[in-house]
Amino acid sequence: MTDTDETISFALDLDTRAFRSAITDADALGQRFSQTLTSAFDQVAVRGRKLDDVIRGVGLRLSQMAFDSPLHPSRQVVRSQS
Repeated sequence: MTDTDETISFALDLDTRAFRSAITDADALGQRFSQTLTSAFDQVAVRGRKLDDVIRGVGLRLSQMAFDSPLHPSRQVVRSQS
């Protein structure tokens, strides 16, 4: 019995624009999330705001970000068609 080395080669051409756009959007959302939390803790620690007020504000801001996120691609399409 002989041992043979079989090699298969192929080229793959992919359109990754949608993936890169999604990653860019996710990165922007992550940065906004981080800024929201940093600002919230700053308001509690430095400015002396009530924790429940700050948490309520964070919740509202995060829900706004979640609402705006799915609409972002459609806004770009509308703007590009204008």
